[in-house]
Amino acid sequence: MSTLALRIEHARLLRAHVADYLAYLGRVRRWMELRGWPVEDPLFRAVTRAWESAQELHVLAHYAACESGVGK
Repeated sequence: MSTLALRIEHARLLRAHVADYLAYLGRVRRWMELRGWPVEDPLFRAVTRAWESAQELHVLAHYAACESGVGK
């Protein structure tokens, strides 16, 4: 197995794990929104930042997992 294939497999695995975490954070944020949590609340802002960071990581892992070299 080449080093490139190994990196692609790791990126795919990372993307899959991050997707679960991203979905969880999305549910937490939606739960907070539905209960009228103030958007300026530090906890709500922290959840939002965590979701945004996880989203960025998910996208980057997706591109790194593309065999066409999109993320290279």
